[in-house]
Amino acid sequence: MFTVILATDGHEERVMAQAEAVANYPCASEEIEVVVINVAKEIQSDEGGKINIEEYADMPESAESALSFFESEGIAAEAQQRSGDPAEELVRATRELDADQIVLGGRRRSPVGKAVFGSVVQDVILEADCPVTTINGPK
Repeated sequence: MFTVILATDGHEERVMAQAEAVANYPCASEEIEVVVINVAKEIQSDEGGKINIEEYADMPESAESALSFFESEGIAAEAQQRSGDPAEELVRATRELDADQIVLGGRRRSPVGKAVFGSVVQDVILEADCPVTTINGPK
């Protein structure tokens, strides 16, 4: 089986563009399994510790839509909710799941925006041990 991690960010159109790209892979319904992953940022508690948001956060609707889409296409898919730094968690997931590929949705950002806010896509590309595919969703 070829394992694909599909990273979600809550943006419905972008996630569905990613899902459709994966569904277009040759033999997708017979040879691909997809793990749809949403990473929520950790929250600091009033006491200074971190709260594991995985226990409280629901999967975004975009992830649920992707799962339904894969089911309709006959592609095996499951969802995982994680918390922490999105890039670090996605790279960790590829290692834990022995994933063959990561599929991310890209978006346009100014050079200043990338410098100030960072880029999950860039960090994943630089750190992942497997190929990373970026899909440009709707603008």
